[in-house]
Amino acid sequence: MPDSTTATLERGRAAQIAEDRLHKGDMVLLQAGDLVPADLELVEARGLQVDEWELTGELRPVEKRVGEEAVYLYRGSRVTRGSGKGIVVATGAETEYGEILQLWEQEIRRRPP
Repeated sequence: MPDSTTATLERGRAAQIAEDRLHKGDMVLLQAGDLVPADLELVEARGLQVDEWELTGELRPVEKRVGEEAVYLYRGSRVTRGSGKGIVVATGAETEYGEILQLWEQEIRRRPP
């Protein structure tokens, strides 16, 4: 995960905020080139494609659309095309990416030197 990412937060009007200041329930605006700063439930998408390679190994960007079922974007993914809005559902170590890092660290500690 890159160092000190910022997010565009919608609280009446768009504003930049450090990702470590995001809270559950915040509305995040996304556009092409953005890193997803937290796990988000997608509520709006316009031609949105996301590179999720670091989490899923998927080689190509995945199109994301709002539909009948909940659609999620995960911290560490990169928006490659389009724009969207999502509600923060997890931040930091509580994200899918954070949980993967914790499992990796536990595995490293278990290995003999």
